[in-house]
Amino acid sequence: MTQQDLSATLRRPQSYVSKYERGERRLDVLEFLEVARQLNTDPYRLLQEIEPLLENK
Repeated sequence: MTQQDLSATLRRPQSYVSKYERGERRLDVLEFLEVARQLNTDPYRLLQEIEPLLENK
């Protein structure tokens, strides 16, 4: 899925997706859940996968 595709399903500008992908913006919990839903991804599994990456920061 492209940034344009995702932004269209989220009804947000493409820059919204670009900014959080580049780390310029963080998603709040509700936004994260909506993005995960639109990507057909289990948000709980995704959090489990990224949590170890945060420990290295």
